[in-house]
Amino acid sequence: MDDKTLFQDIQTKLEEYLYDYKNSYPKNYWQVICVDIPLITLIVSALVIIELLGVGVVSLTLIIALTLPYIYLRSSDSSGKWQELIDKRKNHEVENKELIKIIKKIYRIANEQLQNYPDVKNYLANYRHELEDEINRKVVIKNKYTITMMLGMLLMMVFIYFTIKTDTKLWFLNEKSNVIIEEVDINEPTHIADIKSLNGDAEKLKIFYIKASRPFLRIATPEITKTSSEDSCFLRIIITDQTGQAANGLPYFDFSYHFNKENPKFINSQPITSEYENHPYEIIRRVRYLQDNADDLRYTIEIL
Repeated sequence: MDDKTLFQDIQTKLEEYLYDYKNSYPKNYWQVICVDIPLITLIVSALVIIELLGVGVVSLTLIIALTLPYIYLRSSDSSGKWQELIDKRKNHEVENKELIKIIKKIYRIANEQLQNYPDVKNYLANYRHELEDEINRKVVIKNKYTITMMLGMLLMMVFIYFTIKTDTKLWFLNEKSNVIIEEVDINEPTHIADIKSLNGDAEKLKIFYIKASRPFLRIATPEITKTSSEDSCFLRIIITDQTGQAANGLPYFDFSYHFNKENPKFINSQPITSEYENHPYEIIRRVRYLQDNADDLRYTIEIL
């Protein structure tokens, strides 16, 4: 093979591999960031849902519904474009190093065997600059992606901080809050329901809402008939449906009752929501349920 044929063969291979390298991952910034868009969207959506609705059955159901398509796509053997990009990002460093290795090997052969030709030397010099520019361009893309993700995490932390500090309830939740708890701003008990006894032989239970860091319900201490020789007993008042089944999501009233000395005038319930559900949405939903269904609800007293 003469030198001219050798150079043409080397030039063809160098241009082919340079083309492959230019089109290898990451080809541009969008190709890098678009892989994370579904996950970013999922995280942001979950944060917004939790902030607006609290941690509860409704919010967790929505988050799971949003998460399932993402899990399916990541766990499936799909050959779609998104999965292809995921695979490229996972393996691109090894593939790119191999391409650069091949290019440098061919370049070295040309430089050693054709160094006496000025045109070849000029071509190789220009080729080297073009290759270095492409290597640097890919480094810039990766750095830009890293900076974007760091800024995104910072903005997310700022968002979380300010949403915790401010009232972010949806407008219709605020509207319900005003209907249900008109007087809570001054920490006054708000009468919300009157509940009949399950047995029908006792006075109605007047239930009041009490605002607190974890809101609760309050009732006047009922009169209890002594049925044993004990001086006191520990009781539980349960709000039920008309069949005696405990109403879902409504707190119990647990208290000690003394027969030979004066009892407190009022009994406080357990918190309306658990620690993890202590959010305006859940509180309002349960209090509104108690309000709207008071005529169909009953209460029963059990000895513990």
